[in-house]
Amino acid sequence: MEKLPSQGHTLARLSVIEWVAERLLTRIDQAALGIESPLAAMEALFMRHIAFVADHPGVPKMMMVNFSVSNQRQPSA
Repeated sequence: MEKLPSQGHTLARLSVIEWVAERLLTRIDQAALGIESPLAAMEALFMRHIAFVADHPGVPKMMMVNFSVSNQRQPSA
């Protein structure tokens, strides 16, 4: 049987997710400022996201683990 995370562990994880969201969204919001071409703007957003992941390589794993745990808790239909 898989052990579910404690409430303290969950709160810490949520704090990290909030930190990631604030920083990533700030970078993304600034990425396309002043870019006229929609395609160039999308490329800038993508590249800014990739740069964020390169700067914080543990983020994708943490987000996937969080998604996996939250899906396990949902009752099946």
